[in-house]
Amino acid sequence: MSEIAAAIVTGPVPTTAESVPFRGVGVEPAPGPGLPPPSLDAAGYVEEEYFISGTVEGQPYTTALLARKPRDPGAFSGVVLVETMHAAGATPLWGITREFLAHGHGYAMVVSQKVALDTHVQPSDLARYESLEIPTLGERSPAGASPAVIMRETQRQGPVSHAILSQAGVLLKGNAPGGPFAGMAVERLVLGGSSQTGMTTAQFAREAHADARLPDGSPVFDGYFPMEFGGAEPIGPCDVPVIHALGEADIMGGRPLGYRRPDSDDPTDQFRLYEFTGVSHVPTRGVKSVADIFPLLENASSPDDELSQFPGAFLYYTAFHNLIRWVGEGITPPRGDRIETGADGEILRDEHGNARGGVRLSYVDVPFATYLARAPGEDPFRGMIGLQVPFPRQKLVELYGTHDAYVARVKKRVDELVTEGWILPEHADELRAEAEQSDIP
Repeated sequence: MSEIAAAIVTGPVPTTAESVPFRGVGVEPAPGPGLPPPSLDAAGYVEEEYFISGTVEGQPYTTALLARKPRDPGAFSGVVLVETMHAAGATPLWGITREFLAHGHGYAMVVSQKVALDTHVQPSDLARYESLEIPTLGERSPAGASPAVIMRETQRQGPVSHAILSQAGVLLKGNAPGGPFAGMAVERLVLGGSSQTGMTTAQFAREAHADARLPDGSPVFDGYFPMEFGGAEPIGPCDVPVIHALGEADIMGGRPLGYRRPDSDDPTDQFRLYEFTGVSHVPTRGVKSVADIFPLLENASSPDDELSQFPGAFLYYTAFHNLIRWVGEGITPPRGDRIETGADGEILRDEHGNARGGVRLSYVDVPFATYLARAPGEDPFRGMIGLQVPFPRQKLVELYGTHDAYVARVKKRVDELVTEGWILPEHADELRAEAEQSDIP
């Protein structure tokens, strides 16, 4: 195993009225779970963009790294969450922004995938990014290739992305003068992603983690958080904590279940798999129009749809919170049941039409609606959103009798969820208040 060189860093790159970082504050689209994105300035955070360079397979690269960190070094937790830019130019992991800001964690987005650099970053500001280049392994797909072809190419280019992420990780942990977290003690790095970058995170854990080491043999990355991606093969043993989390929508439609594997607390295989019942791929809680999430969803819903208000983001927030505790303090997180599936892989459902098993919130254990985690239809973008079908009032009366009885059952279940480690106290408060303010039954 050869020693990994730290990426060379220059910057920060100046931000002006005419030139700002791609996906920088004020220009990024509203991220998923964290709608709308909170103000970095109000939270005491700053944002800086750097260029990093090195070599991969003997070929040079130069790319961008966007860092967000507490303005006061004394407020920094020592943890940096790293994600690579999504092939579609998104930064989905930034959606759990509030969990970063609440605990002083840092954030580093590394443009390690060539398709993201070429298709999204460079065209956004040719003058700012003209010097950036990521090498290609093998032949490139032709312009205008289908999403499936682009996805295959992205997987084929995985080793380049892995190398860039590893070198960026060595840079971050080195606390180099002039680096993105200069003057701060970076102690732990967690690599994560969602959907397409959930796939790249899982790929890195499987294919690159064993060799991604510092000179003392310790790992570059101290934990992994792949989200919203299953796949045909599991993430194998890692000597650092891994929480693999996905929603019900991510296993619907006959998608492969080969990613499933047992949980483990073995020091050489620290692993949890969470399947979140009722959770869609794109969260729509509190959203009036799916176009507000990102423009590609503009035509994904119809006027007759009732968008799902399922609080799935609570589960992802808490899973991340628990992962950080596992990485830093050795506190093992809970183990979750799998969503129940039949021999054909289809999800088994209860008398209310909701999935059986899985990690469950009060919304499905004390239900008032049926949750369609994937909106029906042929449009793949429509399949990213979830819908809900409220129960008729007569059914609610039959289930709960009175409003007070319903509220009591919700509170009991929510208390259990906090005790079991599935939601944070602030989320529990929101669910209790919501039940009290409802007109159920």
